[in-house]
Amino acid sequence: MQSANKILIVEDELAHFELIERGFEKRKDEFSLRRAINLEEALIAINEFQPTLIISDWKLPDGNGTDLIIKDSHDNLKIPIILMTSYGYETFAVEAMKLGVLDYIVKSPDIFFDMAHIAERTLRAWDNIVEKRNIEDRLRKLSTAVEQSKVINVITDTNGVIEYVNPIFENITGYYSIEVIGETPSILKSGKMDMAVYNDLWATIKSGNEWKGELLNKRKNGELYWESVSISPIMDESGRITNFLKVSEDINEKKKMETELKLALEKAEASNRLKSSILSNMNHEFRTPLMGILGMTELLIEEIEDEVHEQMLERVKASGKRLMTTLNSILDLSELESDRTFFKLSEYSIDDYLIPFLKKFNKTSEERNLPFTYEIKNSDLTLLVYERFFEQVLTNLIENSFKYTTSGYVKVIVESVDLDSKLYAKISIEDTGIGIEPENFSLIFEEFRQASEGMSRNYEGSGLGLTIAKKMIDVMKGSISVVSKVNVGSTFTILLPAMHIAKLTKEEEKDKWNTTINDLRKKVFVHADRKPLILFVEDNILNQEVTKLFLKDLALVDCVSDGRSAINIVNEKLYSLILMDINLGAGIDGIEATRQIRQIRNYESTPIIAVTGYASSADREKFIAFGLTDILVKPFNKNEILDLVKQILKPEQKKQTE
Repeated sequence: MQSANKILIVEDELAHFELIERGFEKRKDEFSLRRAINLEEALIAINEFQPTLIISDWKLPDGNGTDLIIKDSHDNLKIPIILMTSYGYETFAVEAMKLGVLDYIVKSPDIFFDMAHIAERTLRAWDNIVEKRNIEDRLRKLSTAVEQSKVINVITDTNGVIEYVNPIFENITGYYSIEVIGETPSILKSGKMDMAVYNDLWATIKSGNEWKGELLNKRKNGELYWESVSISPIMDESGRITNFLKVSEDINEKKKMETELKLALEKAEASNRLKSSILSNMNHEFRTPLMGILGMTELLIEEIEDEVHEQMLERVKASGKRLMTTLNSILDLSELESDRTFFKLSEYSIDDYLIPFLKKFNKTSEERNLPFTYEIKNSDLTLLVYERFFEQVLTNLIENSFKYTTSGYVKVIVESVDLDSKLYAKISIEDTGIGIEPENFSLIFEEFRQASEGMSRNYEGSGLGLTIAKKMIDVMKGSISVVSKVNVGSTFTILLPAMHIAKLTKEEEKDKWNTTINDLRKKVFVHADRKPLILFVEDNILNQEVTKLFLKDLALVDCVSDGRSAINIVNEKLYSLILMDINLGAGIDGIEATRQIRQIRNYESTPIIAVTGYASSADREKFIAFGLTDILVKPFNKNEILDLVKQILKPEQKKQTE
């Protein structure tokens, strides 16, 4: 139900008020009355009662009824007012109306009885005044906004003839409004746009829809500029189009920036390709001779009997491995910082993978005469990691612990923790080494930095191990932190996403093993006369010799130096395994050679191992996609290639002995 209109009656004569009150008697549900006998009471009532209409006697004990006229800052009447007088002076009426009084009445019994109708009529007139005022206010604001707008506003008729442009139009186009009103926007055409754009524009707006796009226009001085444009039809109450409104923005600078950014991106991509190419070539040029150096050194160590010479060779081998570690670190860092790098997380079981991995450090423990233990508190944990990265991080951290610890112990603790309702594996590498100063906690994770630096630093190394470890952990959605005390020891803690996996029964483990063996047996289907026959495709003669010597007791090895020769020889012989160098110098590379070999009968599923200088995660995925079975990274030692070849050829050798 609509609330009653509040009427303030300002009248000092009680008899007059009572007559007015009787005039509203039949419409009490529509009007609520309050009386004031003078200006002082009236002003208080205006604040408390908040009337929608004031009906006041002109002559009051303490002033004039016109003193109740209240206006806003724009000189607009805030509360409608009707003045009453006992005298019918015309001049008074005119003056009252000029002051903003909405009506003027001469007191009489008939007027008093008709006061409800007079109030209703006045309030209706007041509503019209307020609505008109609001419309004018909105129009004024809109006009000001358009005039002061930083975007171009153009209004045309239905034929595209310009009727209005705002000031910014003049600033951007160079045309004064007087020059373009009566013209069409075609005066801005650059002649560089396809006519199909304009045809689409007109078809869209004439159908009553908005058109948006970018236009290359021309200023008055002939300079070209780009505009982001929106054109909408303006319709009347019947839905008929009466005008078109164009709102546009000069995006010339934005276009220049886009062009510059595009050029910068292309330059960066070219630089990245060059960097990748340089790293790839550097990788090949380092690893290929290192393969020969380390391989021949390893073979000499097996043959030599002189203890002094053996120690010298061990130092050569250690230096080569250190150089290899540094190269690996630089290439790992480059891979982690490359935009094209991607990694696939996989399940990594504590029982199946981590425990056997940790056992590898028992030899280091013996060599350093330093106890190494591991405590597995949750053996049913399975980590979600990128395997190569995870094992490299652990290797870096554990080797650092051995490196900086002379007495005491090195210990690995594995347990589970819940953080934010998510399960994580917590792996702590604890040692009793030299420790780290608190101010160096963050420094050790920076590139090429160590806690001991400068010409007098105490330990060798590139300073990349922990940097790479942190980046690898970040990639795997984990975290790494350190707690340390000088001369007491350090504990590095890794947190990685994990889950609980139920252990397989013995029967399930047996089935799993049989499945693995069967899959492996399918790979080896060619029989050699005495030993398995292997083809090694490698363009470096020294590496050919080293590999043949590594495998001499296990298999017969044929060597060719290029991809074309490999394709020719597999058409003549059946090989149990092919070792394929990827970078073969001139001619086709190892990937293309593999692709063509896969098309030769009996080689559809023959194991082909990519022998490569360095394999990033992206490269590994690519090799598998192109039909290669596995990857062997150069420089490899004797045990690495023997283990891989034995794993693949074991089913074949078993067959030959049956």
